[in-house]
Amino acid sequence: MDLQIDKEFAEKIPPLTKEEYEQLEANILADGRVINPLIVWNGVIVW
Repeated sequence: MDLQIDKEFAEKIPPLTKEEYEQLEANILADGRVINPLIVWNGVIVW
């Protein structure tokens, strides 16, 4: 399934900085899971 990001939400949430992305990756690898998974509705990421 190809996911899309709703443009309205994309404009309100700034992209992660390099440091934030690296920390997110480290947390996922350390925990072995994603604590707050994506919520998808009709192929659109809503959370």
